[in-house]
Amino acid sequence: MGGYFIAPAIFEIGDNNNRLMREELFGPVIALARADTFGRAIEIANDSAFKLTGAVFSRSPTNLDRARREFRVGNLYLNRGSTGAMVGAGSPSVGSG
Repeated sequence: MGGYFIAPAIFEIGDNNNRLMREELFGPVIALARADTFGRAIEIANDSAFKLTGAVFSRSPTNLDRARREFRVGNLYLNRGSTGAMVGAGSPSVGSG
């Protein structure tokens, strides 16, 4: 059986208003934005209209606590993957967004 293959694409975005940062993406695509601080990373993430699921990986308990308090997302995963997440199915930490 034949099929199509679409190679994954990674884009580093310098402007948070870039279309790739503002629209919902489908397919093997990821848009990345650099943040100088953890607080700025939370600001960038919270600036999105699409916040059904989010994940934060950090060795810092302070950052994890801050993400729990400030990251406005439906389902928040801390130090674990969110790929294939089941929304509302016993998420370990639920945000208030």
